[in-house]
Amino acid sequence: MEAYKSRLMAADEPRRGDRDGRGNLTAAGLSAFCAFFMATCLDQARFMRHLIAPRELANRIHVWVEEEINAKRLPRGSWPLLRETIVWGEFPRAH
Repeated sequence: MEAYKSRLMAADEPRRGDRDGRGNLTAAGLSAFCAFFMATCLDQARFMRHLIAPRELANRIHVWVEEEINAKRLPRGSWPLLRETIVWGEFPRAH
């Protein structure tokens, strides 16, 4: 959090000479902040992809559904509906 705040504050510093952007604020500071921010976003996306393991997600959900059915917290037949949700994102509900 400290790195984020310090880079964000540096982006709001005055220009650093005639070749540092066109406005009143430093283009170099803004560029450094943007590079830091994008690197952090990519790092977090990679971390979440590893944590969630999308290729194994359906298998983990299937195991969970079976456990919930056995514990009588979900009705039998829940897995096909949840699988469709995983594959397609949503499906129309019967009236």
